[in-house]
Amino acid sequence: MQQESPSSYADLPTLVLQQIFQCLDENSDLARCELVCQRWLAVMQDSPSLWQSLRYCGSSGRLGCWLGELRWLARRPGPVVEAFLEFNDPYERQELPLAFACLGQWSGTLQSLGFQASGLPSLSFLAALPHLTQLAVDATVLEVESSRHRVERQAPCFHQKLRILSWSVSYDEEAHDAEHRLPTLPTTLQHLRVSVGPGSITLPSELSQLQRLQSLRVCALLTDEASALSLFGPQTSLTYLSFQSSLEVLPAGLSLLTALRCLVVSECHFGYSDEGLASLQAVQYLPRLEFLDISYCRLEELPQLSWATDPPPLRVLLVQGNACPLNQGWLAHVQRLACGWQQVPDNEDLGLVANLRTLSLVPAAGKLDNGKHIFQHLDQNSDRARCELVCRRWMTAMIDSSPSLWQRVHYDSREKQQPSLGELNWLARRPGPVVQAVLYLGSRQGSLEVPLVLLCLGVWAGTLRSLSLEATSLPSLGFLSALPHLTRLAVGVTLLASETLTYCEREALSPSQPLRSLSWKVEYEDNVEDVIRDLPPLPTSLQHLEVAVHPGLLELPSELSQLRQLQSLQSRHWLANYRDAISWGGARTSLTYLSFRESNIDVLPPGLSLLTALRCLVANDCNLGYSEEGMVSLLALEHLPHLEYLDISCCWMGRLPELFWPSPAPLRVLIVDGNACIPTQGWLTSLQQLACSWHQVPEPEELSLAVKLHTVSLVPAEGKLDSSKVVSVLNSLQALPNMRRLHFQGTDMTWVEEVVAAFAALCWAKPGLQVLGKTLGFEWFPPTSDFCGCD
Repeated sequence: MQQESPSSYADLPTLVLQQIFQCLDENSDLARCELVCQRWLAVMQDSPSLWQSLRYCGSSGRLGCWLGELRWLARRPGPVVEAFLEFNDPYERQELPLAFACLGQWSGTLQSLGFQASGLPSLSFLAALPHLTQLAVDATVLEVESSRHRVERQAPCFHQKLRILSWSVSYDEEAHDAEHRLPTLPTTLQHLRVSVGPGSITLPSELSQLQRLQSLRVCALLTDEASALSLFGPQTSLTYLSFQSSLEVLPAGLSLLTALRCLVVSECHFGYSDEGLASLQAVQYLPRLEFLDISYCRLEELPQLSWATDPPPLRVLLVQGNACPLNQGWLAHVQRLACGWQQVPDNEDLGLVANLRTLSLVPAAGKLDNGKHIFQHLDQNSDRARCELVCRRWMTAMIDSSPSLWQRVHYDSREKQQPSLGELNWLARRPGPVVQAVLYLGSRQGSLEVPLVLLCLGVWAGTLRSLSLEATSLPSLGFLSALPHLTRLAVGVTLLASETLTYCEREALSPSQPLRSLSWKVEYEDNVEDVIRDLPPLPTSLQHLEVAVHPGLLELPSELSQLRQLQSLQSRHWLANYRDAISWGGARTSLTYLSFRESNIDVLPPGLSLLTALRCLVANDCNLGYSEEGMVSLLALEHLPHLEYLDISCCWMGRLPELFWPSPAPLRVLIVDGNACIPTQGWLTSLQQLACSWHQVPEPEELSLAVKLHTVSLVPAEGKLDSSKVVSVLNSLQALPNMRRLHFQGTDMTWVEEVVAAFAALCWAKPGLQVLGKTLGFEWFPPTSDFCGCD
C-alpha cells in the first residue's frame, strides 16, 4: 500500500519534526518553534537529544536579546551534555550571573564545555561542574592583587573525570616576568594543552601522577626548561609532545619517554648554544619516535646520531628554516622530508636514503642563488625597477638571473591618472626574452603610451608567444602582424573611426603566425549599425576562436573551411551569413564546442548536422522561436551522435519538435529556461541534468520515463509564481526515480501551508535529496579555452 503524504506541517510525523528541529543551530529559531503550536512544544519537550548540545554566542548584538536568550537556555528540559558559551566582556554586560545560572542547571549532566570569554574576575566557577570529561577554556582574567595563584589553584576541581583539557588563559596585565601556575590536574587526564601569558609557566608536580596522559602541548614560556620533563617516568604513556616556546635545550627527562611517537619543538632556540645542540642527541634513545619537527630552531649544524634501535624509527623529519646540512644519521630511514633548498644533501648522501618518498622544499629567508628567487616574487614593475637601483650587485643579479624572471610582463594604467611612460621605457630595456605579456592601456588620445607600447612589442617580437591586450582609442591593429611567434592572442579594444577602417582588420594578423587560441573582441567608435565587419586572416593552426564585434554585422571568413584543427568557436552579437556559417565544416571537422550567444540567428545553420564531433552547443538569447522554420531546424540535433550539452535558453520557443535519437541518446545536459516549451520524452530519454522554469516541468508521466535524470534546476520566470503551480511541480518531481539534487532560486511568493506540505512530501519521498538555492545551471558549463593564458 502506498503511504499517504502529509497534507500540512501539522500532520508531519514526530520523527520528522525531531529531525527538522535538530537542524536548527540558532537558539532564537528553537525558541520561535516552541511558540508555533502545542504539538510542536510537546515534541520539543519530549526530545531529550534535542537539548544535549547547546551553543550561546553573545559577542555582539543588543544586551536585552542576549540576556533573554540566557534565561531561555536555563529553562531547557533535557539533560544538557555538551555546551559552548562565548562572551564578550560579560562582567560589564551582566551576562556572567545568568551564565552561572545555566551552568548550575546543567551541572548534574554537563560533560563537555567550551568556554570563551574576556574580562572575567576568576575561573573558580568551574569547580561546580563535577561530571566534566572535556573542557576547553579560552579566557582573559582580570588581575586581582595577590590572589592570582589562589584563584588558579582552586578553579577546576574535576572529581577525577576530566580526560581532555585545553587551558588558554591570558591576564589583563603587562607583567611579562610573572610566573603562573596551572590548576590541580586529575589523574584521569589523557590530553592536555596549555597556553598562558604574558609571563612564564611552571609545570605542576601532578604530572608525575598522570600515567594516562597521551598528549601534552605547551604554548608558553617555561620557568624551568631543563627539568620540565623530569617528572615523567619510563612507564608513561605519553605519545605526543609539543613545545612552542623559546626552549634553548631539550628537557633532560626526554629520553625517559619511551612511548613517544611525535615530538614538535619548532621555533625554539637550540642553535644558540652548544648545550642546546648536544641536547638533540636525546632523540636517538626514543625507540618509537616517528615524527620530529625541529623547524626554525636557528640550527647551523646537527649532531651525529647513533640510534639505539635498528632500523631507526624516524619516518618524518621537518627541518626547514635552519641552516644545518643533513647527515646520514638523520636520514637513514626517513620517508618524508621537509627542508630548505640549501639543506638538500649531495647526490652521494641522497643515494643512501633508500626509503625517502616525499621531499618538500621550503624557501628560506634571504636570497637564494644570488637573490634570484626574491626577485621572482616581485609582481610590480616599479618594485623591480627600484631593486635595480639598490646597488650594482643587485643589478648584476637581476641581469644574470634566469630567463624566467623576465618571461612575463604585466602593465596596467587603467586606474592611473597619467600613463607610466618611465615604466614603459624600463620594460623596453629588459634583458630577458619576454614570452608572455598582459597590457591594459587607458583612454588617453594623443599620449605617448601607445607608441611606447608598440616599441616594447617590437623589442619582444622575437620571443613573444602570448599577448593579452585591452585598450581604447586605438587607430588600428596592424601592428599585431609583426609578432611572428604568437600562439595565444586575446584582444579587447575600441578602434577610432576611420574611412578605411574596414580594411584595417584584414591586415592585423598574418596567415603564417602559429596562432592556436584567438579571442577577438573589437568595438568601433563610428556607431554604424548596418556595416559588415571583417575578421583578419585566420591561420590554419587555430584551435580555439572567440569573436565579438560591435556595432554592425560580423561576416565569418571563408578561411574557416581550412581550419581542420579548430575545436571551439564562440560568436557573440549579430552575424551576416549565419545560415551558411557552418556549411564549410564537413563531416571531418574536429569542432567540439559551438556557441552563438545574443545573436540574431532564427534558424540553426543547415551545416550543423555535419559536425559529427560536436559535444557542446550553446544558442541562448537567439530568435529560434520566431518562425516554424527555426523550431524545425532543431531536428538537426538528431544527427549529432556525440552532443552531450545543449543550451537553448531564452530563444522565444513555444514548443519543441519531437526528436528520435539513435539509441542510446547522447544528450546529458539540457538548459531550456526562458521559453514556454515543455520538454517531451525525446528530449528526456538519457538526460541527467535539466534547467528549466517552473512552468516547463513536464507531467509526472513524462518525468517517470527520465530514469537517468538526477539534477533539476528550477529558474524563476517573469512575473509572480502562483503557489498552486509550485505545489504541482513539487508533486511532479516525486515521479523522478533517481533524483538526487534540486536547485531553485527564491520565487516572488509566500511559502504558504500547501507549499510547505508539498516540499515536506518531496523530501519524505526522496530521503537523500540535496536541495541547493541560487543557480542557473551555468556551473555545468564545460570549459573551452584559456585564450590569453594569463591572469
